[in-house]
Amino acid sequence: MQAWQFTRTGPARAILSLQSIPVPPRPIDNEVLIRITHSSLNGGSNLLLTLIPMLFRSPPCTPGIEFSGVVESVGPSYSKTNLLPGTRVFGTLDKRAHVRGKGALAEWLLVKEGEVVMVAVPEGVELSQAAAMSASGSTAVSMCLRAGLKGGERVLVNGASGGVGSLLVQILRNLGVREIVAVCSGKNADFVKRLGADEVLDYNVAPVEQQLIDKFSARPFDVIMDTVGIQSIFTDSPHYLKNTGVFVNVGAMANGPWLGFWYWFLNSNLPLLLGGIPRKYIMFSNNIDEEQLGMLAHWAGEGKLVVPVDQTFELDRALDAYDLVESGRVRGKIVINV
Repeated sequence: MQAWQFTRTGPARAILSLQSIPVPPRPIDNEVLIRITHSSLNGGSNLLLTLIPMLFRSPPCTPGIEFSGVVESVGPSYSKTNLLPGTRVFGTLDKRAHVRGKGALAEWLLVKEGEVVMVAVPEGVELSQAAAMSASGSTAVSMCLRAGLKGGERVLVNGASGGVGSLLVQILRNLGVREIVAVCSGKNADFVKRLGADEVLDYNVAPVEQQLIDKFSARPFDVIMDTVGIQSIFTDSPHYLKNTGVFVNVGAMANGPWLGFWYWFLNSNLPLLLGGIPRKYIMFSNNIDEEQLGMLAHWAGEGKLVVPVDQTFELDRALDAYDLVESGRVRGKIVINV
């Protein structure tokens, strides 16, 4: 079978190579063998290649954690009776499985039951769409849950045209928020409005925080959701986020991962007397579960959640897909036909 593999850390184009390797054996115990049809990349795909030292991996490793496909066969101890051979599935590899060298940028995937979180693809939903739904979609669901949304809130979404943001806007609509103000580039304004945003701020016009101060000081938000990680938006948030409001951030890319983690610590722990910002700050690393994927599948099956796919690449052009993700100019998601 064909699979992308790597034996050292670094940028995708420097370390990945397309290899012909044996097809996995038939499953034993609680294993499941999945025929991968599609995989998807997101903002964290390149980080997974560069941040985890090979000391903690089991090379050769296959990249990719987000996938869709068809269950081929299962071991005798496999307990998911609703995901038997022939079932179309979508999901995400557990971080531990990924560290052990397993990945979705391959034609076949053999994993233990506990190494993958997946659910059935709803009737009427294409596998190419489902492949791009699990990681970004579950992150968006978690942001909403951690913000404690009840319905009727006014919400700001920064990075609304990206992989997480484009799903988040739709999910917020499904949860009954009153108003969504989105931040993205002007060329993506109509795209984001079609997803459900009421108003769009173009970050190219002026610094986002200044636009927010000018427009929303008198009408502060209940919740701000940042999928990019712009520290200045949080620093100035007392001007446009209610005293009781919540700032939820999942982005660390704008300042680089290490500075992003430093801001995470400061924003969550710095006392007001030492310069802390007087607003509740939440940042987290998402743990995907079946309940989150079930919510996504339900909305997708009802036509209330559509994954916007920016571009689709064939397996042998996966490096071009990584380059596009690294550029930070993706509208929606990137899908790879396996």
